[in-house]
Amino acid sequence: MEAGVDSGCQFQRLTPAGTGAITVLELTGGSAWATVRALCRRPNDKPLPPHPAKPGHWFANLGHGAGDEVVVVLTDVPPQDRVEIHGHGGEQVARYLMAELQRHGAVPAESATSEYGPFDANSREYLLAHAPTQRVANILLDQYSGAFDRACRDILEREQWPLLEELHVHLRLAEHLIEPWRIVIAGAPNAGKSTLINALLGFERCITAPTAGTTRDLIRSRGAIDGWPVELVDTAGLRTGESEIEQAGIDLARSEMRSADLVLWLADSTDPHAALPPPEVRGILLATKCDEPPAWHSAEAVRISAKTGERIGDLLAMISRELIPAPPQRGRPVPATPDQMRGVRAAMRAYRSGDLAAARRELAASVRLVE
Repeated sequence: MEAGVDSGCQFQRLTPAGTGAITVLELTGGSAWATVRALCRRPNDKPLPPHPAKPGHWFANLGHGAGDEVVVVLTDVPPQDRVEIHGHGGEQVARYLMAELQRHGAVPAESATSEYGPFDANSREYLLAHAPTQRVANILLDQYSGAFDRACRDILEREQWPLLEELHVHLRLAEHLIEPWRIVIAGAPNAGKSTLINALLGFERCITAPTAGTTRDLIRSRGAIDGWPVELVDTAGLRTGESEIEQAGIDLARSEMRSADLVLWLADSTDPHAALPPPEVRGILLATKCDEPPAWHSAEAVRISAKTGERIGDLLAMISRELIPAPPQRGRPVPATPDQMRGVRAAMRAYRSGDLAAARRELAASVRLVE
């Protein structure tokens, strides 16, 4: 145990065991802040402040040597008897952090029940534990640290209604913090759909072949684009099916396109009779095989070559802009839980109808205000 640090605190793990983007530990007790301060060093070997004057979060390294990069979160001062440590996800990191806490005198709590209740879709700990990417984890960490709560307080207490507009703008993003955006890859047979999926993922996920109709079923692959979780769906080439099985795959492809968040329609630039997307399909038109002489041109089409990688980087950036045209800056409020999303939607409906009292009630019901 470090000199000067007593054992007057205990810790518990707020995130469930298993794979996740972040491990969250909570320390409680009179020496919670002193214990964390003894364990952590900020950049340039600076210690944490001895007596923080206001809530905040600090980036630091916890442990000996390289340790683990963590975020120390203090939500209430004074007293400083409840501190959170947000480290990287994974069982090995969690065990390391807990071992360091015990080495400095912190005692494991008998119960792992947090003040936020059980792990469910409305638990912030649940969301953090299931964050699929670091970018999403950063957004959720900002909300865990009070960004959403503070925005709601400013709306309710200071009439800052533009903040409600900001929250409403991020509703579509909020729905995809844990569940990925679904991107359907569609087009005629041999347009390069499977090859494009492999290029976007960075590994061979789909079988490619010159024979038309290779893909009969939906092939789903998860990954990330610009830090946003996505599910890429490879579909059967759209044509009149030559067999009952192939036609069933084509029917599945059409159904998937209707419910997708984004459709990438691939048209072979070397085929003078390449099929263009039907009018009801809203998405990005891609002219594939741009490494070969083109047989047609279109100002609306984005020319790419999944085979050589040409303009794949541009396509990734375009997909990111299509899905999230206005991503939140660090520290900004975003509704994260289902209750928060419902509250923001209902509050916005009331606000637009001119019923400010109802808007306040709906918003207040969805938030745990910062004391």
